[in-house]
Amino acid sequence: MQELNRRGVSVEHSKAALEGVFGPDGLRVRRYLEEEAAEERGQAWTPTDSAESALLQATRRQYQLTAGLPGEARKRRLVGWLQRRGHAWEDISKLLQLVEKEESEG
Repeated sequence: MQELNRRGVSVEHSKAALEGVFGPDGLRVRRYLEEEAAEERGQAWTPTDSAESALLQATRRQYQLTAGLPGEARKRRLVGWLQRRGHAWEDISKLLQLVEKEESEG
């Protein structure tokens, strides 16, 4: 939403557009990532929101597309990709940490 506002789209219009795509509750990425962390600790977990799951999968794919680039370039590209889609820095940071951790383990 910040990017839309920066480009001159009114708050009302950008909010309506994002709600039209992601629903009235948004993606709730923060909650999803917390649930993902709970699963890593061995607790039972199943995705409850397909939009959140889709975002994580899309982030993983986007990160893999940059596999041949140096680490900082990969981070910049992924951060920019997520920012252009209106995600908050806190969510971007958690997604970045998650995909980097997954790659280092795999």
